[in-house]
Amino acid sequence: MDLQELEVNKNKRNKNLEVPERNVKLISLLPGNGMLRYHKALVMRAAGNLEAVVRTLSVPSYLICEYLSGGTLSDHLTEEFSPQKVHQYGNTKQKRFQVAEKGNAEHLPKYALQVARGLTFLTKHRFVIPGLRSKKVLLDAAGRCKLYDFVSMENAKEWTKLFWNEHVPFQWMPPEFLFLETISPAGDVWSFGVLLWEIFSYGSEPYKGQTRADVEKSLRAKRQLPLPDNCPGAIWQLMITCWEPAVEERLKIDEVTYKLAAMCQEDKVRTTK
Repeated sequence: MDLQELEVNKNKRNKNLEVPERNVKLISLLPGNGMLRYHKALVMRAAGNLEAVVRTLSVPSYLICEYLSGGTLSDHLTEEFSPQKVHQYGNTKQKRFQVAEKGNAEHLPKYALQVARGLTFLTKHRFVIPGLRSKKVLLDAAGRCKLYDFVSMENAKEWTKLFWNEHVPFQWMPPEFLFLETISPAGDVWSFGVLLWEIFSYGSEPYKGQTRADVEKSLRAKRQLPLPDNCPGAIWQLMITCWEPAVEERLKIDEVTYKLAAMCQEDKVRTTK
């Protein structure tokens, strides 16, 4: 589906959205030249009527997102795979692995693929999502992932300066941003690799306890995040390709999506045998 402009009637509710008093359009908020500017919302409907980006209502000074009952992917991962849940599954030597096996570990590749598909759609329409991480992914009631907080490529640098100020999510940012402040779809692929690491680390924080200077030192030395416990080898290799320092050699997001889809299909075939 291409870009759409969706009208919302002031006398109706759009699912869980509170509609302002006057007619508004379903749009996404972007900053510009010290004032608020607006862009059409992106809506992707894949197989099964899946929406991969969060719908928003925007009026002057406000940005209203649709309500998603599943919360953030970050909260879901840390709760679902918390060591405190071990008692539900019995006491084992590999407690964390036991939780992952008997929790919803089979959903982890699915989450990754849904995020990748949403990112592919945004990239196609010249949108980026700087600092992509599990806190920027929301889950609906059916457990499907949606992306929010995206911005057009043309407004990206202005957006980051306005909203981030000194609070740059440096753990997820690519080297070309940390050293040159370059924002591009290739940077989103790097961030997606870190998000993959979060997912298969069951919600752990990357570079926990480290400063921006520490992370920059690691990047200069080409030191990567450690291999997560029990992470499938194919997923780990995909993470590494997302962290290719040379932007021109880094995988495109559609290539990442294709590889993830193939992995999920293989898992599906394996489990049905």
